[in-house]
Amino acid sequence: GFDIRNRMEIKLLFKRVESLLLGQLNDVKDIFNELNYEGFPYLKYLSILSNSKVKSIINSENPTYPEKAFPKLESLFLYDVSNMEHICHGQLTNDSFRKLKIIRLKICGQLKNVFFSSMLKHLSALETIEVSECNSLKDIVTLESNKDHIKFPELRSLTLQSLSEFVGFYTLDASMQQQVPNWKPGDQLFDEEVCSKLSR
Repeated sequence: GFDIRNRMEIKLLFKRVESLLLGQLNDVKDIFNELNYEGFPYLKYLSILSNSKVKSIINSENPTYPEKAFPKLESLFLYDVSNMEHICHGQLTNDSFRKLKIIRLKICGQLKNVFFSSMLKHLSALETIEVSECNSLKDIVTLESNKDHIKFPELRSLTLQSLSEFVGFYTLDASMQQQVPNWKPGDQLFDEEVCSKLSR
């Protein structure tokens, strides 16, 4: 019944919290930019459940100023976040998301991808990706350049289930497709080390 964005005593808790579960939040669309207090420096586990307002975890509108975000986050779980458009879009510092190991997404009806390729350099620790019942999802990674290389050095488990609009693990961003009209997914090499780990 109140706007959490204006409650500094609650936002101060985010500075030290290690585990955070967010339900229905009134008028919060961007978790990091609206609830952030020093980048959630100690947060390890973030879950967002049954929320129809949130559109992104972090959306940096000013690419000239990188954001330090979630440096200790290990697990991200989104369930029934019906208006989530993207998880992260924008420039981040090298420390951001560097410890993320597990991402689980279920019933995120507006989500079209899991990552943009510019975020992959932050995901060297990622071990598990689980995505199910996301009816708008087209790919796991949207390539922002036809020269991008997909690499998840620690990925061990990949689960994709009930994705009615799914095209492939990665696709080229729509703006780039116009510049590279003959591009197709096979033109972009997927990291062979990842393939061998997933097959074991």
